[in-house]
Amino acid sequence: MEFRLLGPLQAVEGDAPVALGGPKQRALLARLLLDSNRTVSVGRLVDDLWGDGAPDSAAKMVQIYVSRLRKVLPDGVLQTQPPGYLVVVGPERLDLSRFRALRADGRAALEAGDPAGAARLLREALEIWRGPALAEFSEPFAGVEGAHLEELRLACLEERIDADLAGARPGDVVGELEALTAQHPLRERLHRQLMLGLYKSGRQAEALAAYDRFRRMLDDELGIEPSQALKRLQLGILNQDPSLESGPRPQPERPGSRSLPDVAVAAPGLFGRADELARLEDALESASQGDGRTTLVQGRAGIGKSRLVAELAHVARGGGATVLTGRCIQLVGVGLPYLPFAEALRPVSEAAAAARLAGELRELPRLVPELAGGGAPEGDGGDRSDSRLRLFQETALLLRRLADDEPVVLTLEDLHWADASTLDLFAFLVRELASAGVLLVGTYRGKALRPGDVLQRVASDLVSAQAATVLELEPLERDAVEALVRETSESAPDALVDAIFERSGGNPFFARQLLHASLRGEAALPPALRDMLLADIARLHAGARSVLRVAAAAGSGVSYEFLTALTPLDDLALAEALRQAVEHDVLVPDQANGTFRFRHELFAEAVYGTLLPGEREVLHERIARSLMEKPWLATSGADAAEAAQHWAAARRPVEALAASLRATKEAEEVSGLTEALGHVERVLELWDQVPDAERLTGLALPAVLERAADLATMSEGSRSVVDFRVLVGVLDVDEWVDAEAVAERLGVTAEESAERLEAFAKAGLVERKDRRYRAAPLAMGEARRLFPAAVVLESVAVRRSPPFDSSSLEALRQANARLRAARDDPAAALAADDDFHRHLTGRCGNEEILSALAPIKRALLRYERVFMSDASRVERSAAQHDAIIEALERGDHAEAAQLLRENLAHGLPDLSDVVEPVT
Repeated sequence: MEFRLLGPLQAVEGDAPVALGGPKQRALLARLLLDSNRTVSVGRLVDDLWGDGAPDSAAKMVQIYVSRLRKVLPDGVLQTQPPGYLVVVGPERLDLSRFRALRADGRAALEAGDPAGAARLLREALEIWRGPALAEFSEPFAGVEGAHLEELRLACLEERIDADLAGARPGDVVGELEALTAQHPLRERLHRQLMLGLYKSGRQAEALAAYDRFRRMLDDELGIEPSQALKRLQLGILNQDPSLESGPRPQPERPGSRSLPDVAVAAPGLFGRADELARLEDALESASQGDGRTTLVQGRAGIGKSRLVAELAHVARGGGATVLTGRCIQLVGVGLPYLPFAEALRPVSEAAAAARLAGELRELPRLVPELAGGGAPEGDGGDRSDSRLRLFQETALLLRRLADDEPVVLTLEDLHWADASTLDLFAFLVRELASAGVLLVGTYRGKALRPGDVLQRVASDLVSAQAATVLELEPLERDAVEALVRETSESAPDALVDAIFERSGGNPFFARQLLHASLRGEAALPPALRDMLLADIARLHAGARSVLRVAAAAGSGVSYEFLTALTPLDDLALAEALRQAVEHDVLVPDQANGTFRFRHELFAEAVYGTLLPGEREVLHERIARSLMEKPWLATSGADAAEAAQHWAAARRPVEALAASLRATKEAEEVSGLTEALGHVERVLELWDQVPDAERLTGLALPAVLERAADLATMSEGSRSVVDFRVLVGVLDVDEWVDAEAVAERLGVTAEESAERLEAFAKAGLVERKDRRYRAAPLAMGEARRLFPAAVVLESVAVRRSPPFDSSSLEALRQANARLRAARDDPAAALAADDDFHRHLTGRCGNEEILSALAPIKRALLRYERVFMSDASRVERSAAQHDAIIEALERGDHAEAAQLLRENLAHGLPDLSDVVEPVT
């Protein structure tokens, strides 16, 4: 009986197909055939067939499927072999075995200088394939193993193309290569072959253009350069190197071309990882004494795994250790078989220990030809069923011999992309080298693993057996992020450090990307950071991605009921979408509030950025309408405020204006002064955009402006005659006074003064000592209350002012000229800036507004002294003043008010690096 895996699963007796039963029974046979002639345990079969969702009866069901299969398979093919089962099949009876044998013969022919024979054999191997392997199965093992088999097919295809390129008619494969590079744009070997085929066909310019396309694609998509081997090929084409026509085909660059000490370099800028590095150094010390250790370093993408192990390599090399590093790469979902080991072991080919083993290694040179002692590895022509075990044993032997001379550090990076064979060899070495002077280090993204993943099982088994320890990298603390920022920008203000720390969540890669974007003056997410975030989201199915788009547009935590109203998914589909988003660690459930939020706000930014023009507005409009129809969907409890925000984002000014007016009243009812001020600001911004705003709202603009002024002068949460904004204008940080003195200055009773002083002392705005008071040190809590009031009142004053005549504009210009000239004189700059704002607001003619503004501006002078201490901030403010003057010259008071708001808005971020926060 013949078995076929390379396409739909088949068992054929003669020419007749054999009925193999239902899907799960067929999957069991396929899984056993993948490890033909080797026992697969029942536990492994259960995991591979059901994963974490295995029923209690799974082991019994395996027995039933085996019994049914035995009825249709020849006697002795499906055998019981504790602790499981195996399929006994000769290599000629399994298409996968025939494929591997033909491929091996083809590679040998190519190495022997017979490209025509190699091409024939490799074509034969490829013709065995009837379609994608294991594509019919949805069981956990099928995805990983199917991708692994597809990688084998692609590698064989590339080898056949190599043979054709070395033959008489290399141009025949150019068309095929153009299609293949489009299908697999990241496979460098295909691009190399395309360049070589074009060049050998006399199309030098097209070959160089192919290189340039690939280089630009790598830079745009991944931010990396082509390999040195590909660069050398480009140079050879430019120079019309004769060896390209008749010499050996270009080979990928091998780390063995460099001396061993140069393989790894120190990682500069390692921040906040002293404890983790110390743990790795302790493990290295134990390995140096012959006590082999294994450490698994896990963490999210960008958290600093590679930097940490690079620093370990630097330390180890400084202590005389041999450092070997291999990296897994993401190709069709999995890495090439044993790729990281091949990369790691190539540099040791010149080591004395490797030379001593030259005659003992039979299988390892097939993986690392440099270890064959200068010639190609020779096959023994015998049964290769035990070759895998020999490969494992020879790898362990080589590392032991290297460790006899000096300690060895072997690091395998990105194990989440490793193939199953690599993981099996890694697990074998962990146990085999426990008594050798070897430190094994593996890095992987823990959150990228799902229950049932091969790596998850391997790591769990090793840790459970106490054969390995896990070192999980947590986000950096603020101090570490500050050090990271100041490494690039020593003068970076604390405000920038705080912003980067908050947005990055302590992720070093995120922090660096955000810092560089900030230094370039960019507010949007940097492309590399955006692409990394979206890569996690791309793994989700379409339903989950649609849920994320709604959540990103909502801008806050969303409830299940909210998503039910806003997405077209039924209950089961929505629940599955949310479960997938949570399992992939994109959304986090808040059990207390019954909502879901993004794990990181940068995820929300990235998803929101993918919304197309028009799609964004439609989504915001749907959210706003839902909130109007079902106010209880508002997670904040302020349905009008949320609706106003979404109407504005939907570019529906009429609805946004009406909702903002309702939101203002909503905020006042709960004494939310700051929120009410914000809503009034939006009302003022929208007023000019809405035709007949007075008729639609039933309000006149002067009434709205008066309301804004009233709000700005109201005390937070109280209409007491003692407003803290007035209070901070008569208190000084260096003067202790009693309640009576404050009452006298304010013109209120001592009781009212004492009551408010006590309240402000509890809020941290005023300090108290022995019944005496003084202004608290500069505090961001206070500044955040003062600045919104100043912004609203000044913008209202500008909008209410009559047209500025030439003398008024000249007074503004002179004040701004004095400000610009006083860049290095904070006191003079402060006076000039205050003069500018007095001329700007003094023409409004409304004494109530000006009276309310005066004490606030007095209090803000304490903060503006700090602002004026930086020449660059002074220059920026002067430039903004120029724009305000130009708008007033045109008679556009609305634009001038908007520019003024932008000018004042810079005050808080610029101050926060020197103003201590209220605790």
